[in-house]
Amino acid sequence: MTKYEVLNVDKSYESIVGEVKALFCAKIVLVNHDPRLAVDTPCSNLAIKYNMVYISVHQLIRQHINDGTAFGK
Repeated sequence: MTKYEVLNVDKSYESIVGEVKALFCAKIVLVNHDPRLAVDTPCSNLAIKYNMVYISVHQLIRQHINDGTAFGK
C-alpha cells in the first residue's frame, strides 16, 4: 500500500516549512560515543532545538545495573 501525504499550501510560509520538516526530518537519531565524552548537554540542546526526544541509553543501562533489575543483570 502506497501512502501519500497531502500538503495544503493555503497557509503561511512558516507553517508550510514546519509541516514539510515534520514529514521529512529524522525522528530518531542514534549517537554512538565513548561514555567518557560529555555529550548529554549538546544532545539535549539539539533535541530541544529540533523538537526531538533525547534518551541517554548509557544512563538508562547504568541505572538498571545499579538498581539490580532483570534488564540490568
